[in-house]
Amino acid sequence: MIGWRLMQLHADGTIRSDWLPREALDAAGVFTARCEHGHAPPVADCSCGVYVTEDPTPLLEWISTNPRRLYEWLVVCEGHLDGPVLDDPSMPVWPPTNVRCLRGSRFTVTRIHADPRAHHADRAARRYGLPLQPLDLLETA
Repeated sequence: MIGWRLMQLHADGTIRSDWLPREALDAAGVFTARCEHGHAPPVADCSCGVYVTEDPTPLLEWISTNPRRLYEWLVVCEGHLDGPVLDDPSMPVWPPTNVRCLRGSRFTVTRIHADPRAHHADRAARRYGLPLQPLDLLETA
């Protein structure tokens, strides 16, 4: 399934988890979930997995309305969520939009969406060999 998630940009061009900054995309642009309990993510009775939304709208609104200039160091990654796909146990929908929040075992990024003012977005696109698209051109097909 296609999904979107926020991720952090770093000066060396790496894209890392917004929640677990030590976890980065691999060289192929894949973010693989790991669980500290030793099982393969995700499972119903654990919060492990790669989290995404079905629609990027709430992520874009959050970035654009947050006063901390998040657009400088956060990107919206578009890609494919693989493995078992489960609902997010803590937030099944993003209020007030009712966009579903899901989790899976791995997320393969297919496109990086960044604000033109984002630091290091060009470097990240080159590093992973991924297209870079401005946030304002994001299509929500």
